[in-house]
Amino acid sequence: MADSFVNLSALQRVDPYIIEILESATQVALYKFCSSSNEWDKTGVEGTLFVYKRSAPPQYGFIIMNRLSKTNQVEPITKELELQREDPYLLYRNSKFSIFGIWFYDKNDCTKISDITTSLLQKETDKSRSQNRMRRASESDSAREQAIETVATTKNTDIISMLSKAQEIYSKNKSLPEEKLANEPKPIVENVNAPSDLVRPKPMRVVETTVESVQRASSPGHGESLSVEELFAVASKKPSPKNPNSGVKITSSPEIGRAHV
Repeated sequence: MADSFVNLSALQRVDPYIIEILESATQVALYKFCSSSNEWDKTGVEGTLFVYKRSAPPQYGFIIMNRLSKTNQVEPITKELELQREDPYLLYRNSKFSIFGIWFYDKNDCTKISDITTSLLQKETDKSRSQNRMRRASESDSAREQAIETVATTKNTDIISMLSKAQEIYSKNKSLPEEKLANEPKPIVENVNAPSDLVRPKPMRVVETTVESVQRASSPGHGESLSVEELFAVASKKPSPKNPNSGVKITSSPEIGRAHV
């Protein structure tokens, strides 16, 4: 317990966000792969390796506390990290595409460090994928909400525009001059105060051509006045009961009510 507390305090002097030591290996040495010469070069970093947990992202990582100098090797465990175990080496490539090889004095240390770093790497990868899915869903929801809000704003704008236009038309019509309204056509209304000598149109009378109409027109006091000669002529030749229409010839003429024998 005392050694763990001392080691944690030493790590916190390098990184104050380290809160727990998850695993350690007593003796390791770090090599770096040189692509130009296709060889592994010593980095001058040797010491104890610690796998730790942090209180801030990135949440996990490992560090080699260098016994040869103050230059330590710190690597965060993120989804960009690639691992491969080749006993007694643990090979990895970091986010800067640099390739390193950690040599372990004890093969058992190589196995347990490889297992825990692989587990933490998988955890971080799953976490990153989950966050990406949530972010995409959130962006989709935000886009949908923005589209709905845009449609609602457009509708509100249209309604407000319509109301404003209606109010404008109402105000314009209300302010029309009285003389303009006076010139508008009005329905015809009979003027009871018109002069009595005003000539008014009379309805036309329908001309009846039946015998009854001629008889009515021939009777005194109906229709036009008959002359004395016409009156006696009609009276002297009244139709007999057997043939009411004998002796009477009906003609249509502009003079209504005349009968010719």
